[in-house]
Amino acid sequence: MKVLTWRRRSGLVAACGLLAAAALAACGGSSGGTTSASGGGDFVPTSASCQGDPVKFGVISVLTGDSVIPSDPSVVNGAKAAAAALTKSCQLGRPVAVISCDSKDDPNQEAACGRRLVSENVVAFMGSDLGASTWFPITSAAGIPEIGGNGLSSVEVTSPLWYPLAGNVHDALAYATVAASALQDKVRATVLPLDNPGVSFFLDFFKRYTEGIGGTYAGSFPVPADTVDMSQFAAQVKGSGANAVYPILAGDQFLGLVQQMVAQGNPLTKTVVIQLGSGATCKFLKQVGTAGEGLWLVDSAWPVAWNTKSPGAQQYIGELNAAGLPSGSCDVTEFGVQGWSAVHIMADLLKGSPALDAKTLVQKLNTAGPITRSELPGTIDWSRNPFPNDPALSKLRVASNQFYVSRIVDGKPVMASDAPVTIGEKFTPKN
Repeated sequence: MKVLTWRRRSGLVAACGLLAAAALAACGGSSGGTTSASGGGDFVPTSASCQGDPVKFGVISVLTGDSVIPSDPSVVNGAKAAAAALTKSCQLGRPVAVISCDSKDDPNQEAACGRRLVSENVVAFMGSDLGASTWFPITSAAGIPEIGGNGLSSVEVTSPLWYPLAGNVHDALAYATVAASALQDKVRATVLPLDNPGVSFFLDFFKRYTEGIGGTYAGSFPVPADTVDMSQFAAQVKGSGANAVYPILAGDQFLGLVQQMVAQGNPLTKTVVIQLGSGATCKFLKQVGTAGEGLWLVDSAWPVAWNTKSPGAQQYIGELNAAGLPSGSCDVTEFGVQGWSAVHIMADLLKGSPALDAKTLVQKLNTAGPITRSELPGTIDWSRNPFPNDPALSKLRVASNQFYVSRIVDGKPVMASDAPVTIGEKFTPKN
C-alpha cells in the first residue's frame, strides 16, 4: 500500500522551478483532435457517428517514475479503452476524451496537473499518485469529483468529492483481516511505512484493526524514502517477534525487504507479509523469484493480471484490444481496472442527462445507490458508510467493506478466495 511521501525526489523538486512555463506540455500536451498512443498523452477520439464537444475524464498518474514510485500507464490506458468504447457507442451523444497528466511524483507537477484538469473542464477524474494533498484541493475547489484512486491523504478520505472504489483506509482494514485468516492464530503485526508525517493518519487504522481482531500491534519501523539497504528493517521485523508485516512501501524498497527477510531466515511462508496486488508486476515477480513465495496480495479490483474469469475483466481486456492498447498480463493491473470502471460509471450515471458536467455528475453520484460491477468486489455505495458505528471510520469516505485476496504460490499469483472477502470476517484460504 502506498502513502504520501513527505518529499520524494528533492533534486527533481528543485529542477521543477521551471515547471510553470512548461506545465501544459509536461502534463500530456495539446488536447487537439487526435488519439494518443498507449500511456502518456491525451486521448481525444474522433468519430463520424459521434460528434460534439467531448465529455472529458482526467487521469493523474506517474508515467515517468523511479525506483521508489515506478511508472504505471495502466490507469490511463484503462480510461482510454473505456473512452474509446463509449465514443464508438456514442452512449452520451458526444465523444468521451481522456486528459492525461504525468505527475512525475513531483509536487510542482502534481499541482500543475490539478490546474490542468480544472482548465480542461473535466467532468471527473482518477488520481493514482502519492501527491493527492497537492492536487486534490485544486480540483475539489472547482467542484470536480474523483472516482476511484488510492485515497492517499486525509484530504481525500474526508472529502465529499472523493468517490472511492477502494482506497488506503480500506486496505489498512483488509490487511488485518488477511493476517487473521492466514495465521488462524493470534496476530502480532508490525508496519513498515515510508518515513513521513502523512503516514500517521493510516498507522492508527493498522493499530486499531489489528487489536480489533484480538491481535497485538508491535509498532512501526519508519523507512526513510532514500533507503537502499533494507537489511536493518528486516532485522527489526524479526526482532519484534511479528508474525505479520504490513509494508507501506513500493518499488525497490519492498523488493529489498522481502529479499532480506528471506536471507535472514524469515521467509514469507513463515511470516505473513501483505502487499497490494498492483505491486505484483511482472518485473517484481521476476526480480523477487523464490523469495516471494507465500506473499499475500490485497486486490481492490479483480486481479486481471492473473485471472480473467470475471465478465468485467474480460470486457476490460476486450476494450483495450479494440482501442489498440496493450492488454497482456504484464500490461494490466487492478488500478487499470479501476480507471476503466470509473469512466464507465461516469458515463452510466450521466446517460440521458441534459447536462454533462461535474455538478450534474456529483448529484448523480450522491444519489446512485448501490452499484455492482463484476470487476469490483462487493457493492459500492457512496450514500452508505459500511462502518456506521465506528467513531472514526463513519466520518470517512468508505464505500465498500469487501476486497479480493491473492497469494503467490509456486512463483505465481493465484486467487486465495473466489468470492470477495469481507473486512473483519475470517475466510479460509484456498492455498
